[in-house]
Amino acid sequence: MQTFGEGLTPWARETISTTTASIGFTASYLSHSTYCYLPMRAAEITAEKGAIRFTTSGATPTVGDVGDLILENATHTILGIDACRKFRCINESASSGAILNCRYFY
Repeated sequence: MQTFGEGLTPWARETISTTTASIGFTASYLSHSTYCYLPMRAAEITAEKGAIRFTTSGATPTVGDVGDLILENATHTILGIDACRKFRCINESASSGAILNCRYFY
């Protein structure tokens, strides 16, 4: 299995269809039951079919305003248990239909 960073292993992945309401990672992946309930320690996210905005502070990102921008086809890494738990994302524009491909590391 491929490792990422300091001994992190990619054990899960999901596709998130972002919307005009903010959304986080699926709760069951934050502490993965298949892997002895290890907490997610990092996530690699790629925006497809549109740009997204995201936060890792627990703040709610908003369309075209609040949050860091990831352009279409760009990849970003979220590091840390707390940042992964507080991650939220939303489409950059109300009609973009962005998709977020995520790989989770434990």
